[in-house]
Amino acid sequence: MRIYFDTEFTHLEGNAERELISAGFISEGGQEWYAEISDFNRALCSPFVVSAVLPLLEGNAETTLPINMFGRRLSAWLNSFGEDVELIADHSADWDLLTKSISAHLAALPFRILNKVWEPPNDEPLRIKILEAELRFWFANPRKKHHALFDARRLKVVVEQE
Repeated sequence: MRIYFDTEFTHLEGNAERELISAGFISEGGQEWYAEISDFNRALCSPFVVSAVLPLLEGNAETTLPINMFGRRLSAWLNSFGEDVELIADHSADWDLLTKSISAHLAALPFRILNKVWEPPNDEPLRIKILEAELRFWFANPRKKHHALFDARRLKVVVEQE
């Protein structure tokens, strides 16, 4: 089972500690899971995150939870597939932050969790096809870039162009 995901976090600069803000997941079959972390340290947010990420948070009671509940809920959702899962991100920081947040929960699952960082292909016609699909996606979803669930949906769209 392939599951595409994206995370938003407090900053990308340097080696300083970063915290998870939100995470979005979409399976190859279209099932989705999204969460926002209620107790991340806003003081760690870079100016970019303050202006581009925080305004997109929904604050929905169903999807907002403390970090100590995030791993349990995500692992329960992953477990519902009942098979090995390949988690696909478009940046290594997504995987690093996810495993830091929920490594014990992932280890307790009864099947394997694999990771892959997707990179655009070198083939020029395929790159153009992917770029066109991405542009169509963002045109249909204006002002949603840097919302973790929309970024995960975008990743699914572009990877499926290959």
